[in-house]
Amino acid sequence: MSAEEERNLDAARRWTHLYNTDPDRCCDEMLTDDCEVLMPARNVHDKGGREGYRLAVRTNLEALPDRRQRVLSLAADGDRVFVEMVWEGTSSGVHAQFGPEGSPFRLHCISLLRFVEGCIASETVFV
Repeated sequence: MSAEEERNLDAARRWTHLYNTDPDRCCDEMLTDDCEVLMPARNVHDKGGREGYRLAVRTNLEALPDRRQRVLSLAADGDRVFVEMVWEGTSSGVHAQFGPEGSPFRLHCISLLRFVEGCIASETVFV
């Protein structure tokens, strides 16, 4: 494994930790200004950059106040890291897509992170 891949794996682990513990810091420290989020299964291509990502994180926190990303596996290839994870939480009932208030939410997905100088330039989520 190359030094770049090791650095990117470490950055992916840090991203997950901060996403779970300090989402604003995660956005400030782990994302490029112009990062993109793609979710092909839902026709999402968000070019809102860091602030767009921050808004999405806040929306998710509103819907799932206790949400957590639990990493199952990581793999690196050059500037990309594949993160297999499970999103878990309890719905606040605010957004119908997460179910009625109090219902458990669980989503198994893979995020493909592309890094530029230690920061995430794009995240493609496969659900």
